[in-house]
Amino acid sequence: MSTAERVPGTREQILVLLRRHGRLSAPRLADLLNISPVGVRRHLGLLELDGLVESTVEKPKRGRPVAIYRLTDAGLERFP
Repeated sequence: MSTAERVPGTREQILVLLRRHGRLSAPRLADLLNISPVGVRRHLGLLELDGLVESTVEKPKRGRPVAIYRLTDAGLERFP
């Protein structure tokens, strides 16, 4: 049983948000969930270990690079 299956709640909400929006950053997910970006990153790290999400780093025109998260094929299979 994967971590996401054992602990419903925030991780499931993250998966649903990524399904709806496609690609989101940790700070944007934190805003949508009303929790800290650090907390979201912890959940995202576990979801990555489970193979349900993956990240890419994007360099904006200005500022620091941002990790953008999206569902993997395994993550998409969790939805009908």
